[in-house]
Amino acid sequence: MIERPKILLGGLLAVLAAVAAGGKADPVSGEVAVERIASHDGAHCYNPRLSADGRWLAYEVGQLKSRKQFILDLKNRAGPREIRVDGGGSKIRDRIKGRGGEAPTLCNELSFQTGGGSGFVLSCDGGSQNLDLFWLPSADRQPIRITHDAANDYLPALGGPEGRSLLFTSSRSGQGDLYRLELPLPPEGSDSSTRRLTRDEAASEIGPVWSPKGDFVTFVRHSSKGETDLWRMAPDGSRPTQITRWKGIESNPSWSPDGKQIAFFADHGRAGRFDLYVKSVASSDEPRLVAEDVVKADRTGPAWTPDGKGIVVARKAPPENPLLIVWIGATLRWTPLSTATVLNTDPVIGVEPGGKRWQIAFIAQGTAKDEQMRWYQVFLTTMDAELGAKPSR
Repeated sequence: MIERPKILLGGLLAVLAAVAAGGKADPVSGEVAVERIASHDGAHCYNPRLSADGRWLAYEVGQLKSRKQFILDLKNRAGPREIRVDGGGSKIRDRIKGRGGEAPTLCNELSFQTGGGSGFVLSCDGGSQNLDLFWLPSADRQPIRITHDAANDYLPALGGPEGRSLLFTSSRSGQGDLYRLELPLPPEGSDSSTRRLTRDEAASEIGPVWSPKGDFVTFVRHSSKGETDLWRMAPDGSRPTQITRWKGIESNPSWSPDGKQIAFFADHGRAGRFDLYVKSVASSDEPRLVAEDVVKADRTGPAWTPDGKGIVVARKAPPENPLLIVWIGATLRWTPLSTATVLNTDPVIGVEPGGKRWQIAFIAQGTAKDEQMRWYQVFLTTMDAELGAKPSR
């Protein structure tokens, strides 16, 4: 379904607020072509993810206590298909039956392989009370169980120099710590090579994120005092360095494509309000405020444009919550993307298969033309990479 939207009031207000904050509204803006690519009656869609090669889009569907994982082939416009975890007696379901033989009811937190390819890791409950990790070497393969611990293993990040190093959070020590293992596993399927990377008994470490070159890892640390800060370390757990020291929550770190900057969300202790910041990795300067009052993504970090010059974000301005591209330079610029969708959230961006255009996937509760807007759905828009801020029409 292709929709040709119009500029909505929420988008205009967002641009005016950006200008008032000292930035410039980019003159290249307006309508963009939007396609509704996934919707599920009676359930919400969450957490879109794009593979590094641009071919695959993954997202979750939530229904009561169940969370299912779907994947869509953007190159061939095939799907979406479920990474089956229940019902139907599918081969995938048979392969990941858990202890006791019951099918999992929770399957989420998918992490595509960085640097290319379409392999990914996701967490499933395995039919028991705990989460384990499963690896698909490519999007059309069967899942392989790679952790078998009685504790919860979750929030995987598949990356590193070769794209086969897996970082994840686990409660094996009684709290959240970061672990690492290498893929593929030995023929016997043992995960005995798993190494614990963090050991702070006064804090929990979660949500690891690989740098583009695989030489650093960022993560979130929750202290026993209730503070949530960002840290960076080497892939072997050495050289831990604290990035933020503010009151409140700093979360969802995201590396720029060149690995020189880290974007994140922070609330400064103000419940319900988050701002967008960018921190230079090489500088000791304080993080730079680049957008105020934005919609914090559920699990993904701020969405850097493929050229590393901007970040796609949803500004908190109901009912639209308009999407903007914040261009990071000596002077900040904002390009509004008038999608005519409402309650936008969780934008992710990548290069289309073939590499000629950018594609932005995001979650919204429908369009301004919809008669009913009960469930969050997945939408997709594209823009010309050569023209930088110019949206496609």
